[in-house]
Amino acid sequence: MIRLALPTLVLAAFTVATPHAEAVRFTIDSSQSSLALDSAIALGAVPGLIAPGGGGETSLSGSLVADVTDTTFEILPGSLFVADDEGSFLPGIPEGPLFLGNNTTPAPASFAFFYPTGMVPQIGIDIAVALRDLTFSIDDTAPRALGGGVLGAGTPDLAIVSGEGHLNAGTPAISPLPVFGVTSVTSGPGTTTLVGNLMTISLPIELVVSEPGGLFSQSTYSGVIVASGVIPEPGSATLLAVFVGAGSLRRRGRYA
Repeated sequence: MIRLALPTLVLAAFTVATPHAEAVRFTIDSSQSSLALDSAIALGAVPGLIAPGGGGETSLSGSLVADVTDTTFEILPGSLFVADDEGSFLPGIPEGPLFLGNNTTPAPASFAFFYPTGMVPQIGIDIAVALRDLTFSIDDTAPRALGGGVLGAGTPDLAIVSGEGHLNAGTPAISPLPVFGVTSVTSGPGTTTLVGNLMTISLPIELVVSEPGGLFSQSTYSGVIVASGVIPEPGSATLLAVFVGAGSLRRRGRYA
């Protein structure tokens, strides 16, 4: 008689830590995040003066989505931040035919400037502008270095995706801000802190844009984004090991 001891399969599951990116939403802290605007028209010949009562700097709100590993940080598409309203300013919101009506009624705005251009023959009047509903998008073109409390400099796509400049003159008295061309972008380096699983980043940004229209304006937005997000626990992958116990072939019997 032949008896065959079948191989024994032993399944063992165990986990090992695996480095991988985790998408984390960072909520912007409006109390610590700010954006300032410096602008000029007529190819820089006429600098913008901040409107009475402020209008040159405001807070930021919104959120960033980022892939985070132990050594890299990458801001992903879908990250948006908004320039909050700083106060009520002139010009007001254009209405009516040709959007010229009610410009003398102050309305909430993020920034407000005026340009003393009355002495410029090509323009002939002083120009005032208030910027409203200003939203920016930002996403990195490559991961940034992360480590030692430092968030490396990046080369993000940073742009205005919505917003209007409301003027005290013009037909119409509206300048759509997303049409401004991006001249340069600077982002970082910044800092990070980690308390438990809560990561807080502080990221300097600067965006320079130019208007394609006849005022030949250039605007520099500069500030800092402070945002916090909860970092997930290190990921793990389950491995399945199969151990095959060697069977023994034993022959027992008698031969006639």
